[in-house]
Amino acid sequence: MTEGKVLYFDDDTGIINNFRTAFSQLGIGLEFCGISDTEKFRGHLSDEEYMKKVRVLIFDLAKSNQEEVSHSFEIKEDIIGNFNNYRMPIFIHSAFAEFFTELDGKGTIFKVEKSGTAIETICEKIKMMDESGFLDIFCPQGILEAAYMKELHSSFTEQFRDNEIEEIIKVIKETCVTADYKKRTREVFTRIAVRSLEHNLSFAIKKENTIAEAQLNAVEHYYRRMSSYNVWTGDIFKKKEAEDNLIVLSPRCNVIRDEYDLILVCKILPCEGTLTKENVERILRDNPQLTGFRYRILTKTPLFKGGKIDFLTHFTIERAVLLSDYERFVTLSDELANDVVRKFCAFFARSGVSETEIEEAKKYLDVLKEKKVV
Repeated sequence: MTEGKVLYFDDDTGIINNFRTAFSQLGIGLEFCGISDTEKFRGHLSDEEYMKKVRVLIFDLAKSNQEEVSHSFEIKEDIIGNFNNYRMPIFIHSAFAEFFTELDGKGTIFKVEKSGTAIETICEKIKMMDESGFLDIFCPQGILEAAYMKELHSSFTEQFRDNEIEEIIKVIKETCVTADYKKRTREVFTRIAVRSLEHNLSFAIKKENTIAEAQLNAVEHYYRRMSSYNVWTGDIFKKKEAEDNLIVLSPRCNVIRDEYDLILVCKILPCEGTLTKENVERILRDNPQLTGFRYRILTKTPLFKGGKIDFLTHFTIERAVLLSDYERFVTLSDELANDVVRKFCAFFARSGVSETEIEEAKKYLDVLKEKKVV
């Protein structure tokens, strides 16, 4: 990793010096660069080589009395632009932070109102992100880029054998229904590479000469889906202005087609008192002795509060109603969604048998024993 920088804009040089002192006292392993001149600051923002070294951005908002009164900040466009272009945390350090609402709810935007403890608060957060290695993951030329480029090379050199590339391209060209088969070729080979990358990075860890299964953090079972489908298997929807949660169990072949108007869902109920430190392992493994066959428990993480899916609460809801009355909150990983659907199917596949008279059954055992059959 190259040396990381923290780039800070504030027209008050006194506050800049206070930040520099705090960085030194906390021993933060990043170079602090405080700038009070707007044009110089923007010059750094537009310098791609310079920005490759930046790990954190900090912005003050108001630069004049007029901006303080109007709450219309010239620097706002710079903040939004860098949020869209660079993968790094952005701190808004301002007495008017509450009036910057354009990026509310974004987990990489931190608004800290200026106060006697604000500088220390920001510096401690930056130190935590730096020491944990988080800042090295997503940044330009970071761990993620390096790992993907390494695996991408491996995928390219090891994925195909003999004449496979040529054969795939020929088939695409001969069967493509559009005149432009180039787009289709790019899509197919991109997905081939991504599947290989995902497996190598997510499911196996190589240590010396042995390969071990990757131990996922519980939070990895949830993600915020960004695909264009409005409904997907494993989506968790929260009712607007209420605490009701639903999980989508309709198969993918149905949810992707608008003509399937009814969506199969189940309720997710609170499970207070069920999930404890003592039984979390059995719940994670979905041990039926603890979770039973009626429920599938979802563990609590920072992305989702958890709960238990009650398969007896299943019902269908119109797609339009689901999308209007509920909002998608989070989605289960494909493997966990598949496991939930499997258990749902197994629960309803139980046929049961007629009640048997136990004492009579026991008597048969005695009779068979006398005849030395058992």
